[in-house]
Amino acid sequence: MILRFKDFVDENRKVHEGQQEIFQWYAGVADCLGIDCLFLINDEVQAEADRRNTLSQLGLDDEETYPETTNMNQVIGQLVQRAHANIQRHPVVFKARLEKTDGEMIMHMFRDGQNEEALKFVKGLADTIQLARVGGLNGERTWNNIPNRSLNPI
Repeated sequence: MILRFKDFVDENRKVHEGQQEIFQWYAGVADCLGIDCLFLINDEVQAEADRRNTLSQLGLDDEETYPETTNMNQVIGQLVQRAHANIQRHPVVFKARLEKTDGEMIMHMFRDGQNEEALKFVKGLADTIQLARVGGLNGERTWNNIPNRSLNPI
């Protein structure tokens, strides 16, 4: 059986539907002191970003701007600007895919000021972690070195 692209996307969505129910995406900035900011990414925004990424990888992206994708790019851009403002603290802009229960627990830790512990949990529990470029720095190396209070220049 040969699937048209739309059928392929629909089949792929069916396979991942069960996973989407237990996983959620979070975005934020982490630095030497732990998580600096963290928020839940809307499911529809992430689904549209995933769809656009799939189309782009297949060379089928029509370059049309979608509000959901633009919104995601604006949010990541704002996080990158925040990271630039605190470059001395070795910031990393990240997206993490977490199980809903783990994400809720990490959000509670973050809200309670347990930033360092929250970052350790993100690193240990995330199914997928994506890092954004900040000022041309090696995000992966920085990610592996934080949290680390000795890196704080203040």
